[in-house]
Amino acid sequence: MISVEARAKQIIEAAQPKLKTGYCVAIAADSKHGQQIEIRSEGRLVWRAWTFESGFISDLTLQVGFVKNAE
Repeated sequence: MISVEARAKQIIEAAQPKLKTGYCVAIAADSKHGQQIEIRSEGRLVWRAWTFESGFISDLTLQVGFVKNAE
């Protein structure tokens, strides 16, 4: 089974070329407990969560969907 951190990395990498202008999705911090992922617009924080939080992958997927260009 794939780890939450590895799945988050896949989601981030797939989203990068599809993000709306000015948006960035990145791993902001890394600790022994997990990773903190941020979405920023023009440098301003839009969303932030840790990979150990309940429902993290579904929340990340939802938030990335808001900042991607329509497909």
